[in-house]
Amino acid sequence: MIRKLEKTDFSALKELFGQLYQIHYDNRPDIFTPNQPINEKYFDEILNSESKHCFVYEKEGKLIGAILYKEFETENYDSLKPRKFFKIYDIVIKQEFRRQGYGTKLFEFVKEQAKTNDVDSIEVEAWAFNDEAINFYEKLNMKIKKYIFEIKVNT
Repeated sequence: MIRKLEKTDFSALKELFGQLYQIHYDNRPDIFTPNQPINEKYFDEILNSESKHCFVYEKEGKLIGAILYKEFETENYDSLKPRKFFKIYDIVIKQEFRRQGYGTKLFEFVKEQAKTNDVDSIEVEAWAFNDEAINFYEKLNMKIKKYIFEIKVNT
């Protein structure tokens, strides 16, 4: 069952995001810290935000997945068409439930939210090391919009 994040979900969400961010820290310790990405302050910010949304997948009373996204509108530039879009920050499924369709169900739920809220598109970023995420987004028929390049100069 997909439902909105609740105050009582803090511990379970913290565990889920811990699994996700460990992958990031393991692959890019130059950018990520080993610190827990979800603390009580950030959790409360998500719960009380008008533009950030978090929905969770609950199975047999346990939280097994979550999707966190935010609503954006383009800034008013003459060279950009005005549009409203969702940016997914994170999709995470508990390790033992991956590749069973739960992430797709969360994504499809957000896609329906986009349709009913007059949103033009859904965007998500993936780190180049995260082949699992890249493959997942490609399976959802998402297309590459732009590339971000880097060069380390003071390491």
